[in-house]
Amino acid sequence: MNHPVPEVAELIANRIVHHYILQRETQKSSGAQNAVEFLMGESDRVKKELQTAENVLASYAVPLQAEQELVAVETLISNLKVRYKSKHPKMEEAQRKYDLTYARMSETLELAMNNPSDKEYWDPYRNKLTDFTSKETIEQVRPLLIARKSTLDSEIQSQNILYKSLLGNIETKEITSERSEAEVIAHDKARLPGSPSSPDKTKIIRNASLFGAFAGLLLAFIFHLFDNKIQHVGEIEEDFNRSVLSAIASYGSKKDIQEACAKIQDLPSSLAKIRPEIIATNWAGKSNHAEMFRVLRASVSLLGNPAERKITLISSSLPNEGKTFVATNLALSFASQGTNTLLIDFDLRKASVHQVFGEKRTDHKGTVDLLNQTSSISQVVHTYPGVDHFSVVFAGEKAPNPGELLEPIRLQKLLEELCKTYDHIVIDTAPLLAVPDTRIIIPFAHNIALVARANQTPRRALKTAVSLVEKAGCSPSGFILNDYSAKRYALLDKYGYGSGYGYGYGSYKSYGTYGYDDKD
Repeated sequence: MNHPVPEVAELIANRIVHHYILQRETQKSSGAQNAVEFLMGESDRVKKELQTAENVLASYAVPLQAEQELVAVETLISNLKVRYKSKHPKMEEAQRKYDLTYARMSETLELAMNNPSDKEYWDPYRNKLTDFTSKETIEQVRPLLIARKSTLDSEIQSQNILYKSLLGNIETKEITSERSEAEVIAHDKARLPGSPSSPDKTKIIRNASLFGAFAGLLLAFIFHLFDNKIQHVGEIEEDFNRSVLSAIASYGSKKDIQEACAKIQDLPSSLAKIRPEIIATNWAGKSNHAEMFRVLRASVSLLGNPAERKITLISSSLPNEGKTFVATNLALSFASQGTNTLLIDFDLRKASVHQVFGEKRTDHKGTVDLLNQTSSISQVVHTYPGVDHFSVVFAGEKAPNPGELLEPIRLQKLLEELCKTYDHIVIDTAPLLAVPDTRIIIPFAHNIALVARANQTPRRALKTAVSLVEKAGCSPSGFILNDYSAKRYALLDKYGYGSGYGYGYGSYKSYGTYGYDDKD
């Protein structure tokens, strides 16, 4: 009860409770009295029906007695027939007794059918069964009489049970009516409040907090439900039923990378211009990222006999997923274990391997020159003093017609020639959905690895890329999850280390306009 004056609020609250209890007592007493009256009426009706059924059954006493005697005589004759023939004195005596009983039965059945107290039951049969001197009529009426007796017995029994039940309920209701009380009681009278009852600030804050938490969880669930980006290793393995060769965690901040590079003392001078991320991965001692690429190297080596699977193609569905970064580190990882390795840039439209090494595209001949046969292999292969077992072929000059240079027979001869010199070849190619160039190269690769960037690559794009590889007559050997934040998905996955700065290459508005990079 709310009122500006506390005393008035107290008075009104107590009066309301008092009148409510009186009202409930009146309603309950009235309801009990109405129930008693209804039960009394029902008991009278059931009693009349019970008496009627008992009277009808009593009117059949003589015919039913005759029926019992006739059954007894029929049973006696049936037993005597087993021992005696029809002319035997006992059989003749039994037959005379049967004839007398049958005649009496005929008379009583005719009286039964004309019983005025049960006229409704016999009316359907009265016009059909008129000759009570006929044995056939007698035999038709006997089952009807027995059936009527069974019906009346059941009816009397059920009516007796119902009548007793009604009498019990009447007695209970009468007692309840005499002791009628409201089912509610006032536990305590209203008292003057020590403080206003509203607004309840504590309740408002609690409800607002609960609502805010629930709304936040609901929004998070909705965002997760409609998020179509690849987020962790488990999603790739579940959606594509293929293994993840390695998960490459995100790097730390740029400052951390630069500090790690500054501590390197034995870095070859020829690598002064190489990207810091590459230096930190391969020359900063036992780093987590070096271990991740060793896992990737081992996964690729386990795909088959290394002598027969020399060519590993690295691609992605869309640009800016870090395939060049992965290809470069994988090639350096192979070289670090003494494998004579070649990294070759086959992304002829938007080459970026030369940018990783701090070179200008126009300063070196490369893949374009090999394909148009203006330079030999020895003229385009570039090595770095101090980096053993590692060679690289940059893309070379821009080609006006990159697609025409990738002629299958020419590609096959070139790769076969390179396989004679190198133990392993890592190919960096264009994104599959951007241009068709990679689909021409795929049939000549022994291992095909697709890079997906965590929380960026759409599932649909990766599925389309897999479909394109399969249409080229091949199957992806596995996936590489790049820029993976282990802390973010610690509960969902067990791959990857660290978190922070990720690495990719280039910037694309859409893969439909994939073309040359203006920066060499």
